[in-house]
Amino acid sequence: MPGIKGRSGVYKRTKKYLYELKKRGFQRGHIPWNKNKICPSISMARKGIRFSKKHRANISKAQEGRIPWNKDKKCPQLSGKNNAMYGVHKFGKDSPHWQGGEIRNSQGYIFIKFLNHPFKDYKGYVRRSRLIMEKHLSRYLKTSEIVHHINKVKDDDRIENLMLFSSNSAHTRFHHNPDNVKPEEIIFDGRQL
Repeated sequence: MPGIKGRSGVYKRTKKYLYELKKRGFQRGHIPWNKNKICPSISMARKGIRFSKKHRANISKAQEGRIPWNKDKKCPQLSGKNNAMYGVHKFGKDSPHWQGGEIRNSQGYIFIKFLNHPFKDYKGYVRRSRLIMEKHLSRYLKTSEIVHHINKVKDDDRIENLMLFSSNSAHTRFHHNPDNVKPEEIIFDGRQL
C-alpha cells in the first residue's frame, strides 16, 4: 500500500492513502454487502418473526398432559451439604465451612483469625508465628520487625525455632551470612533457650 515510510519504520497514512481507501469502500459508515438481505441459515424465530395463532395453539395442545421430568423429585446431589451454596450466607463459626479460624497461604505460613489485633490483614488474619512471638515478649510487634524460622519450616512455630529481627535488611543479611548481623539487630533468639 502506498505511504511514506518514516524514521521509525512505520507507514504513515497520507491523504493519498486515505483517499484510495475511501475509493475502495473501506471507510467509516460504509454499508456492508449483506445489509437488508435475508440469510436462510438464521432461523425465523431468531429474526423476530412470530408464530401464527394456529401454530401456537398446536404447540399448547402438544404440551397438554405433559409431566415435567423433575416433578415431585428431590435432587440429592444438590441438597444439604452437597449444594455449592450451602452455608454461603453464614460467616465465621456459624458457617459449616469453618475450620477453626486457621488457614495456610500459598507460601506455607499459617494464619489465625484474630479480629481484635491491630496489625491484622484485611480479612482479619495474623501470622501464627507473630502471635507466638508477641505472647512470649508480652507486647505487639512493630511492623518493621521480622520473625524468622530457624529450621526454615514455615509452619513450625515453636518458640525455640523462632528469631526476631529489628528490620527486614537484618533478616536478609542473616540469610546470606549469619555472621553479618549485629547483636543489637537480633531482638530474640530461640537458639539460646
